[in-house]
This record gives sequence, structure tokens and C-alpha cells, in this order.
Amino acid sequence: MADKKINWLLLGRYALLIALTVLIPIPLLDRGLEKYLRRRMVRHIAKRHDAELTPEALAIVADPPGGGCMGCLWSIVLWPFKKILKTMMVVFQVKTIADMASEVLHRGLMLEEAFESGWLPREPEKVRLAMDQALEKIDPRLVERALRGTFQ
Repeated sequence: MADKKINWLLLGRYALLIALTVLIPIPLLDRGLEKYLRRRMVRHIAKRHDAELTPEALAIVADPPGGGCMGCLWSIVLWPFKKILKTMMVVFQVKTIADMASEVLHRGLMLEEAFESGWLPREPEKVRLAMDQALEKIDPRLVERALRGTFQ
């Protein structure tokens, strides 16, 4: 994949916007906006590759990793506690934003490669599985990688 084909400005803009959704203090609105922006990013990448994804394929490759309905319920129950702790610990907010921006940027780059290689829009399930497995292996969380490197 040639670097000149990657729209770094687009990927960076989406990564930052998606990561900043954690600052929205309204439950469900933050996750809803995150999902909307992730899907919009994937649509832009697909459009640049003259491809169109079905709504099901779009959801498979774009939606954030999560716990489904139980995850939503659990996040509502834990929301007051998390907000109190996060308000007191701004450092954790910055870390969360950096981690999410890195994860979105990595996923965007993998989507670019999937479209270039012809895997999308044909195989969205395989692409999502490969993306999730790749992110498990490399751990896109910047702070953890930096700390691990420092202590090794």
C-alpha cells in the first residue's frame, strides 16, 4: 500500500473526534456519537476506494468493540462512578483519548489495506476478525507500550 494513497488528515481528524467523544457527559450519547463517527469514517474510506458496504458489513467493520446490550446496561449502571473518578483523575481521560485515537487510527489504516487488497466489501466478517486479532497482538495503547518499553 502506497503512503500517498492514505488520507492521513482524514484519518487523524476522525481519530481525534472519535476519541474526544469520551468527554461527552451524557450516557448513551457518547457511545452513539462514537458509533456514528466510526461508520462515517469507514464510509469515507470505502468511497475513496470506489466501494460501497452494505449496512450489515458497515456495522461489522466499523462498530466499536463492546459488550452489546449488556455492555450498554452495565455502562449506565457504572456511569456515575466513572464520571466521579474521571473528573478527579484528568490523567485517565487524556490516556483514554490517546488510546482511542490510536486504536481508531490503526483500524483506519487496516481498512485502507483491506480495500486495497480487495477484501472489502466482499469479506467484512473476516476483515473485522483480522483487525481485532491484529490489535490484540500489537496493543495500540500508546501509554502501555511506552511504559512496557521503558521497563524492559
